[in-house]
Amino acid sequence: MATINEIKSVTNIRKYDAYLEYINKKDKGFAIFYSVKDTAGPYCNSSILGASEELEKKYRYSFLMATVDGKKIEEQCEFRLISTSLLIENNEIIITSSGFTLGNNSHIIINGIDYSVNKRGMNIVVYDYINSKVIDSVCFDTFTPKQDCYRSRWIDPYSYADQLVRPLYGTIPLAAEESKLFTDAIINMMGVEKKNLFKYFSKATGKLRILQLSLVRMLNDFHNMCIQNNIKYWMMYGSLLGTVRHEGFIPWDDDVDIGVLRKDFDKLFNLIQNSEKYETYLFVGFEPSVGYHLLFKFCTKDNIFPFIDIFIFDEVDDNPDDLKTKMDIQKKQLDAICYKYNLKSNFCRNGEEKNVQMILKDCKITTDSYNNPKESLIVLGLEWPFYKKNIFPNDAILPLKKSSFEGIEVLIPNDYMKILEILYGDIYKLPAKKQPPHYNIDDKILENCKKILNQDR
Repeated sequence: MATINEIKSVTNIRKYDAYLEYINKKDKGFAIFYSVKDTAGPYCNSSILGASEELEKKYRYSFLMATVDGKKIEEQCEFRLISTSLLIENNEIIITSSGFTLGNNSHIIINGIDYSVNKRGMNIVVYDYINSKVIDSVCFDTFTPKQDCYRSRWIDPYSYADQLVRPLYGTIPLAAEESKLFTDAIINMMGVEKKNLFKYFSKATGKLRILQLSLVRMLNDFHNMCIQNNIKYWMMYGSLLGTVRHEGFIPWDDDVDIGVLRKDFDKLFNLIQNSEKYETYLFVGFEPSVGYHLLFKFCTKDNIFPFIDIFIFDEVDDNPDDLKTKMDIQKKQLDAICYKYNLKSNFCRNGEEKNVQMILKDCKITTDSYNNPKESLIVLGLEWPFYKKNIFPNDAILPLKKSSFEGIEVLIPNDYMKILEILYGDIYKLPAKKQPPHYNIDDKILENCKKILNQDR
């Protein structure tokens, strides 16, 4: 039997078969978690691994496994995104895996921190669950005979850039010029390109990371629904910024923003309402300076949190005077619609609020008079009348492009940098402050997030 101290020497092993043979020694006190990204490959050696399936023949399948004290407690191998949540001596574990065409990701989250190396092949984490310490985090590229070994920098969970930036938030409000100088100073110290700086930031941890990963699962379902039904959507606002700058979530973000054209929204709305897992809520807000504003949220049937915000956009002409007049009229028309249905600031569930579809119909009637796919501008629709910076050239959004967000395929605007410049200016300077969360992640929300990650099991 191996002791915990002997197991710790596993970090010196760089040969895959030798590594498996070493960690398979039975002992009490440690758990081993496995998660495949891309594919297990022809050199994964299923027999030594202890897998029930012959993974060498499961090209680009997802695979995960967990052993505790040498005994297998969980194993999944399927051609879809898979995940599991475990509780081992009060340590919360979430493991996810997705093959190349299924999301292409690996996550091994222990007490809120993701320790997976997240590279192609077999990602493995060895965990001392008695002392709550990660012993090793490694990935072997079992797709190639060389079986390259990659180890995580898990010992130092915050990268150098993040350590410099972290004290900024909530403590030092920076003016625009100070923010630029601070960004430049970090870039000079690190010797990295400006656009690559944000890739050094640590991802979210704890409850927020679990929520983010559940949103990735929802976004993947949403994307597939749109692609299968020829509906155009695109990542927008903070989610577009995260896609371009972080290749995923901005570390402190807790929702997803997408845009869709009005001509596609009715079809999308009906598809969601007929879904077994998802539905839409209508958020009704009111501000004295703006009036009413409406926003549709894509969420599970069990809980409105977490959610994906759906912003409706209209196609209009490029006459500035006419556009301003139309927008002023729209605000008044939206207020009239909301007064008509006696809407209060709240969430309206379509199944309970019969007026939601009537509101949609009235909004569509209001905008049909000037919606034209041949027009040269795309603007935020009357439901969300915050028009400043929300007027975009048609060719900056269409045709859409493919991109990657947390390892899954998403759609983004054609000229995404132009969109981000209109919205945020220089996206590669450090923000003056971190955006506050949209809501508190309580136990009920966290339970729903875990349920989403474990769906279809």
